Amino acid sequence: MSRRQALASALGGGVTLSLGQAVFKPARAQDVQPFRIGVINDQSGPYSALGGPGSVVAAKLAAEEMGGKVLGRPIEVLVGDHMNNPDTGAAIVRGWLDHGVSAVADGGSSAVGVAIQTLTRERNRMFLNSGSTTSELTGKLCSPNAVQWIPDTYSIASGSVQAYMSANPSVKKWFTIVVDYTAGHDMERTAASVVQRNGGQVVGSARFPLGTADFASVLLQAQGAEAQAIALGTAGSDAINAIKQFREFGLDNTVALISMFTVITDVEALGHETAAGLIWLTNFYWDRDDASRTWTNRFRALRNQAPTRMHASTYGATLHYLRAVQVVGSDDGAAVGQRMRATPASDPLFNGSRIREDGRVLAPLFLMRDKLPTQVRGPNDWAEVIVTLSPDQAYRPLSEGGCPLIKS
Repeated sequence: MSRRQALASALGGGVTLSLGQAVFKPARAQDVQPFRIGVINDQSGPYSALGGPGSVVAAKLAAEEMGGKVLGRPIEVLVGDHMNNPDTGAAIVRGWLDHGVSAVADGGSSAVGVAIQTLTRERNRMFLNSGSTTSELTGKLCSPNAVQWIPDTYSIASGSVQAYMSANPSVKKWFTIVVDYTAGHDMERTAASVVQRNGGQVVGSARFPLGTADFASVLLQAQGAEAQAIALGTAGSDAINAIKQFREFGLDNTVALISMFTVITDVEALGHETAAGLIWLTNFYWDRDDASRTWTNRFRALRNQAPTRMHASTYGATLHYLRAVQVVGSDDGAAVGQRMRATPASDPLFNGSRIREDGRVLAPLFLMRDKLPTQVRGPNDWAEVIVTLSPDQAYRPLSEGGCPLIKS
């Protein structure tokens, strides 16, 4: 029996069905139907620390700020684990939308994000993208029913490589190492473009499958090509393994490592000695100001880890969405998406940020450098902001994205 046949059979028989860790129960006339938001990402694999259960916590914090209700209905946060498989992700989201889920948050893997964006547009629901980073989602695949709260592959690669080359003009020979799927390919292209635009040369490139443990061959390729800098495009356990081996092989004595996609949980896993001097880009850092520290305390009370940019973005996107739903008076995706674009964000983390016509959230980005062990003031003191990029500096110009929603 197919998944769809099993779903139809179960509902026809009037029994409770679990789909993507969400439990749907037959409605009774007197029940007030919950307002459902589904959070889907990698809950247990190599990217689970980036979004995973932490994004569920972040969505619940946003619901808490709404008093737990919107339009007089209790807010319910559902959880789905797509295991970085687009078919699995699409099946879970399709089932959610069949059962009245109003919005899908996070998204995780970019390939899954592409599928979610297509489905939510078809069903007139919202995709609160806080995990899928491919810049195509605000380019040729843009949707009036989606926002991209997370920094995208263009801004991550362009911002980090450009900032490093500006500060180190003698570094001309670059090697790119990226994960072999959509987001990695995007970062590879953007990094190469920035290097060439600044008079540099890409002396080689390598791609690797998600879940790689041994990076010896690609690191030795970079060394053999006499690269002066490596642009690394991955996060989670892959980034941790690659950075550890980069240090173990002694490449840090002759080659600079720009870890474009690193998040705070990667840094924590590496430790102060290994992470020292690492450069990465983010739209959120827990210790940047009083508002970030206060929100992080709320997050840590529910999940004992440092919140990543995915977690902060899930919170910001979900809260902005729920406020728009309250104003519009329904969960009509196109109407809510229009309201979200028309109203600047007003939360403690992204206050004043606005959403561009293509769905790109315009918030400042921060280039981070991990502290040396001698600079650390406490157990959670990992990095410092060395450059703040304005939205104009950080994101791809609207005219270059190819979004069909944009009029000439």
